[in-house]
Amino acid sequence: MSNSRRQDSSEERARSRRGDGSDETVASSAGGYQSRKFMPNHSWISPPGMHPMVVSYGVIGTYLSYPLVGYGASLPELAPTPTASVSRGGISSTLPSKSYLHIDLGFNLYQDGRQLNPNREQMDTIMSIFPTCYASSIMSPILVLRYHELPPKPWPLTIAGLPVWITKDPKSLPLTIGLPGHALPIVLDAEINLWETPKKETIREIFDELDNRGISAIRVQWLGVRFLAFVKGEPSKGWEGLFPQRVNGILITYVFGDISGSVYAQRAKSPAAGDLDSSNYAPSLRPGMVISSGAGPDQTELLSTSGVCVRSPSGKKYITWASHGFPLGLERVYHPDRHGHYLGEVKKMFWDTDVSLFELNENQHMTYSRQTFNPPGGELVRLKDPFGLHIGESIHMDTAFNGHCEGIVMVIDTVRVPSDEPATPHRYITGIFTYLSDGSDSLANGCCGGPVWMDGREVVGQFRFLSMDNLLCYMPSFAHLIELGYELSEIN
Repeated sequence: MSNSRRQDSSEERARSRRGDGSDETVASSAGGYQSRKFMPNHSWISPPGMHPMVVSYGVIGTYLSYPLVGYGASLPELAPTPTASVSRGGISSTLPSKSYLHIDLGFNLYQDGRQLNPNREQMDTIMSIFPTCYASSIMSPILVLRYHELPPKPWPLTIAGLPVWITKDPKSLPLTIGLPGHALPIVLDAEINLWETPKKETIREIFDELDNRGISAIRVQWLGVRFLAFVKGEPSKGWEGLFPQRVNGILITYVFGDISGSVYAQRAKSPAAGDLDSSNYAPSLRPGMVISSGAGPDQTELLSTSGVCVRSPSGKKYITWASHGFPLGLERVYHPDRHGHYLGEVKKMFWDTDVSLFELNENQHMTYSRQTFNPPGGELVRLKDPFGLHIGESIHMDTAFNGHCEGIVMVIDTVRVPSDEPATPHRYITGIFTYLSDGSDSLANGCCGGPVWMDGREVVGQFRFLSMDNLLCYMPSFAHLIELGYELSEIN
């Protein structure tokens, strides 16, 4: 793209954001161009049912919106590429795809940790493989496909590298937008760039700056191109003039309400159970097996998933597991159920994170591998700092309840909770929200505690719950273990 083209595009985007009555020229689905009038005090005139925070394409024309966050201004456009071989009846067998889960169209809209803007030819190719799709949009980094009637499953997880969300609701959006403020921006010494996850110190500085303005934020999320802050209570009259609009030039918006101080107060949705692998793998143990809390006072037991082996700074070795899988009073761990092998005792519980540790019984002579089940087995290599992730990256999980599934990182989430230590008034809990293939169809009750790893087999955290809207899964990270000096290990 030439410099003049960049300058022209920037000016068009500026007119779009100003809403000053300027004309904007956009590509039309019928070919050529059409001119649309922007009205004062409106960023753009959106198609029916669409929100001005998306880049949308549909049968009524190609509409490009460039909202305050500057999605379009920051997403380089790819050069035209040949279209893939497709059929009108659906996904053709000649389509260059590795599997139904990842559709490869010969171009990639996610490169080097960044989402790229599709050109017209690429968007036409995407829509052509779903002949009953009437409109599509991009809400970074998600490709949204809208239908009058949903297509048959299985659905892909990604198309041309972008995660796909399929819906027949003409107005719904996959991610929370929040409300913008109008006050002077927060200016930090730290460098913050689109698509680069800020450092944890930067996130904590944002909490502090909001405190200084009298804003009681409970959590701050990073979504790749913007921040989202959750605030206690309802907004007062004129709140917009008190809440900053940006942080170092990056948009920040706000969600108000009676929000719990911890995500773990939410009820975990219980998807339909799949085929449970209840095999007894003792004495050769590994991540992803079913484990049991034993029988409680009412003779019920909770089944969850074994995590990874970690080594403390003192050299002690433990296995990670989900705290909520062991109610108070139950501290013995069994595999695969309460009638099976006694594995060991619960030793450390980090209730705020839902990541806790148990120690294997030395008398049982068991081993614990860092290798996951096949396919796609292989050894996990290390614990991964969640602040080193990129929005749009792939994650993996394999449990006895759902087998192997893949997902996409959507949100880096930081919750601030009160601390018991006077010298440290707050503690910070970091997790990730991910989009898993086919939503709840890929999950089953009991996969909580299952370790989650990246393409490079670095372990970032463990599964916790599926959100009530059936879209995103929450996974607490192992950031607190990393801060305490724990490392990935194994027991031979």
